Amino acid sequence: MTRPIAIAAIWDRTQVDPELELRIYRQVKGAFGVNELNMTPVAPWLEGGGATQFDTLQEAVDGSFAGAPCVRAFLCPSGDCNLEDIPVGDDPLVLVVGDTKTSPASLAGPGDFVVNLPAPFPVELYGVSAAAAALAELYRTGRL
Repeated sequence: MTRPIAIAAIWDRTQVDPELELRIYRQVKGAFGVNELNMTPVAPWLEGGGATQFDTLQEAVDGSFAGAPCVRAFLCPSGDCNLEDIPVGDDPLVLVVGDTKTSPASLAGPGDFVVNLPAPFPVELYGVSAAAAALAELYRTGRL
C-alpha cells in the first residue's frame, strides 16, 4: 500500500543551519517517498529548494495536500498514542514535527493523533530524526 505522505515541520535553527537541515529532510523525502515537505518559518534564501514554506506550523499543517482531509500525526517526545494507532488506509498522512525545543502537540485537534515518540537519549534535530524513525516503522509494519 502506498498512501500520500507530507511532513510539516519547524526549521531547527538553534541546532543547525536550515540549508543543511533541508538537505537532510530532502534525503528523508526521497528515501520514503514523501510527497510534500512543508516547513516553517519562511527562509527566503531556501525558496525553490524542495520545501514549501509557510509562516507558521499551523499553516504548514493546514496547507498539506491543499487542505484535503488527512490523517494527522503529531510526533512528540511524549504523546497519548503510538504509531500503531495510526489507521491503515489510503487517506493522506501528515506527519507533524516541531523542532528540538518545540512540541507540536498544542496544534492537534479532535481526531488527530499525538504520537508518543520519545528520544531515550539527548538528541539534536528531533524533528527530522522523529520523521525518519516514524516513516521507517510505518513502512516496516505495513501502515503506509
